[in-house]
Amino acid sequence: MSIFSIFVIMATIFDYNPTPQELKNLFGDLTLSKDTYLSEFDTHAYAWDLCLLFHLRNDSNNLNKVLETLDPLTKQDFYRTVEHT
Repeated sequence: MSIFSIFVIMATIFDYNPTPQELKNLFGDLTLSKDTYLSEFDTHAYAWDLCLLFHLRNDSNNLNKVLETLDPLTKQDFYRTVEHT
């Protein structure tokens, strides 16, 4: 019996070149590095943070693409979050 590992490469906010101001708005930290981000967060957070970044940028096209990958409850939580900020 063989065991195979499946690795999924997922985009993060750092694939979209966040500005220092966007990093501050998202995390309160202007200097958050990609390495620190990858070591402290998981794929669920990557998708959530991408949604927040695209929301901040008013980029509905990319936002909707990422939202489609979320499960219905997470998508609902996202909408609740942005409606109350």
